[in-house]
Amino acid sequence: MKTSTLLALTLAAFGLSACAGGSSGSILGDGSHNPSPNPNPNPQPNPQPDPVVSRTNHRLQITPGSYAFIAANAQQFADSGRINQLIVEGKTIDIIPDGITAGTTYSEPPTPSRERAVGSSSLSYTRFGYVRDNTANGYMVAQGETATDMPTTGSAVYNGYAVLAKVGGSGLSTGSSRFDVNFDGAQPGISGIINVDSDTITLGDFGRGQIAGSNFSGTGSGTGSGPVSFQGSFYGPNAAELGGVFHKQGEYSGAFGAAKQPQQP
Repeated sequence: MKTSTLLALTLAAFGLSACAGGSSGSILGDGSHNPSPNPNPNPQPNPQPDPVVSRTNHRLQITPGSYAFIAANAQQFADSGRINQLIVEGKTIDIIPDGITAGTTYSEPPTPSRERAVGSSSLSYTRFGYVRDNTANGYMVAQGETATDMPTTGSAVYNGYAVLAKVGGSGLSTGSSRFDVNFDGAQPGISGIINVDSDTITLGDFGRGQIAGSNFSGTGSGTGSGPVSFQGSFYGPNAAELGGVFHKQGEYSGAFGAAKQPQQP
């Protein structure tokens, strides 16, 4: 697959005026007036800062060239607005390069130090794909602004794209992804299908209880024998998008991102 909430806080200031007066001839013997006390002004409320939206990152560490899986990681950062920046090996890397607009997916030919296949910049809260940019390892990554106001009822369909690297393969492949999500708090579930080249990777039914907060994880099925392991998160307000990574030991690794589709009447 090659936006921000502005909180305006209006403060209303209220002033109290007091009138002090005295009757004629009401001068004390010492020649001084007895002034009326001035009330303290009402304290003004302190402006509250905008809420901090966290970022959630899922990534797979991949051997360059052979695309062999090394390790899986997930992190949450207490900041937002940097969903396009991947921080690994002491470097900050733009997932989608500056100046590039990816309609569906965007790919760069591999060089000894760089290789990239990433998802669409049309996603507002999510970035995903494979990145190696002067790093010792390659990274399958999905990250974004952690979902707020997660739905607890209803269902939704998410359509998007995916990136795949086969172990020992000749390069990166891109394709489509679709996810069906049940947000019912009593029985949440998510299932998905990823189509890349001639392969169809079925992530299967994630099962009951596999959506925890804004995150999901589990195992599914794919081509050949053995399970596909995956992990990911919902991103944006009302879980507008989702993204994640997946791998099948000894066979392939990948990343995906997708956007919620409008409800059909």
